Amino acid sequence: HHIISDATTRTIINKELEGEITNNIDLNFIKKANQELKERYSEKYESGRIYYEKMFADSKNIIEPIGDINNKYGGLAFVYLGDIKEKLISTANRLSITVNHILTSAFAYTLSRFINNNKPRFTFANHGRNLDGLDNAIGMFVRTVPIALDTSDRLVDIYLKESSKQMLNSMENSVYPFRLLANQHHLNQNIMFEYNTNLNDVDFVTKRFLIIKDNKKDMPHIANLFGIVNNSGKGITFTVDYSNKYNKTTIIRFMKTYQKVLYGLISNDYLRDINYSIDVKLKTSKSTNIIPKEIVLKGLNNENLKYAKAYILDKEHRLVPYGAVGELYLSSSKLSKVFSKGNKEFFFKNPFDGNKLGYERMYKTGDLVRYLPNGTLAFVGRIDSKISNRRIAKLQDKIKNNDNLYSNHYTPVSELEKKIVECICKLLNIKTKNLNLNSDLRNFGLDSLTALRLSYLYNKELNVDIRAIDIINCTTLKTQILLVKKMS
Repeated sequence: HHIISDATTRTIINKELEGEITNNIDLNFIKKANQELKERYSEKYESGRIYYEKMFADSKNIIEPIGDINNKYGGLAFVYLGDIKEKLISTANRLSITVNHILTSAFAYTLSRFINNNKPRFTFANHGRNLDGLDNAIGMFVRTVPIALDTSDRLVDIYLKESSKQMLNSMENSVYPFRLLANQHHLNQNIMFEYNTNLNDVDFVTKRFLIIKDNKKDMPHIANLFGIVNNSGKGITFTVDYSNKYNKTTIIRFMKTYQKVLYGLISNDYLRDINYSIDVKLKTSKSTNIIPKEIVLKGLNNENLKYAKAYILDKEHRLVPYGAVGELYLSSSKLSKVFSKGNKEFFFKNPFDGNKLGYERMYKTGDLVRYLPNGTLAFVGRIDSKISNRRIAKLQDKIKNNDNLYSNHYTPVSELEKKIVECICKLLNIKTKNLNLNSDLRNFGLDSLTALRLSYLYNKELNVDIRAIDIINCTTLKTQILLVKKMS
C-alpha cells in the first residue's frame, strides 16, 4: 500500500536509473503541497463538501456484494479480456470521453447488478498530477475519490457521458478529504477500481483465469474487492485483488460479468440490451427451498412451490449472476391458479420457459433473494420495504451520537489504552463513545495518509516506534491496541 510514493514514482525512478531523465533536483512536489494547502482554505473546500453531500443524498447505504461464508483465503485473480483497446478508443473519441471513463462505468454497472442497486458506491484513484511539472515528480499524489454513479436504464451513450461528467466533477471536488466523507456518509474503501494503463507487467496473463491465493489466512488487503485494469498489447487485462470475504468462484463470476458488460457498452444502444447473464437458471426441482423458513409468500407452501421454476432477475428482467441479489420470480401452473385473482401487474410473460405448458407466465414476488452454493434461495429483503437504507443509516447515526442510547462503546481499562483511543479519536475526529473493540477504523477514515499521521502521534504521545504500514494493517480498535502494546 502506498505511503510516500505512488505507482508512477516507480516508473520515474527506473527512468532516472537508466538515464532517461536528467533534470535537476525536483521541487515540484512543494508546489503541489502549496496548492493543496491553499485549496483547503478556499471556496473549493466547502463546495466540495456540498457536492458530495448532494451526490450521496439519494444513494443507498448498500455498497458491497454479499460475502461468501467459510473463506480462509483471499487472493489475486487475472484474466485477459480480449483485443478490445481499439474499440474502446474509438468509442471514447466519438463521445469525447476517456477510455478510463468507459472502464470505470463498466465496473459501476457490474457492481450494480450484484447488489441490486442502481446507484452503487465505490472509490477510484485520481493520480493527482494535474499541475505542470509533476509528470516526472517523485512522491505520493494519488487521491481516493468516492463516487455514486446512476446505472438506471437509458441510452448507453448518455450513460457514458453522464458518468464521465460525474467522474470529472468528483475529481475536481476531491479537495475535500476522503477521511471526512467516510465519517459523514458511511463510506469506506472496501470496493475500489483503478485503470493503471501500463504501470503493471501483465504480459503473462491469458484468457484463462489465473488465481493466486494468499499464502496465509486473514492476510490484509487494500479492499475487499479491488478491480484493476491494465493495457496489454492490443487488449486489456482485468485483475481483482480480493479479501477472504469472497471466494474465487464469486470473483470469477464478477470478472466474467464485467467482461460482458464492457463489450455490451460498446455494442448496444440501451443498457437494458446488455446480455450480461453468465449462469443458467436454477433447474426445476421437487421443491424450491427458501430460507429463512419463516419467509414464505402469502398463499404459498411447499405444495404450491413443487415443480416451480425460480428466476432471480434485475429490473429489466435479466438473469443476475449466480450469487448476486435480485428479485425472485416464480413460474408454475399451480402458482397461476393460486394467484389467478391477484393483481395482473404482478404477472409477466415468461421469456425463459414460456413455450412450456404451465410456465407461460411468471409471478413477481417482490422478494430480494440470492442463490446459495447448494441451490437454496436465501431471502435478503423486500423491494417494497418501507424502511429505506438511508433511514436505517440515520437511525444508526442517532444511536451513535446519543449518550443514553449508545451502550456498546469501548471503555479503556488502562492509561495506555486511554491514550491510544485519544490518539485515534483526535486524528479521525470521532468520539470515544462511537468506538468498540471491533470497530472498523476504515469506516471512520483510516487510510494510508491518516496511518502516517497516526504513526507520528503514537511515536510522539506514547514514545513507541510504529510504522505506518503496521497501522494500516490493523483495521480495528482491538488490533491497534494489541499493536501498540506489542511495541511498548
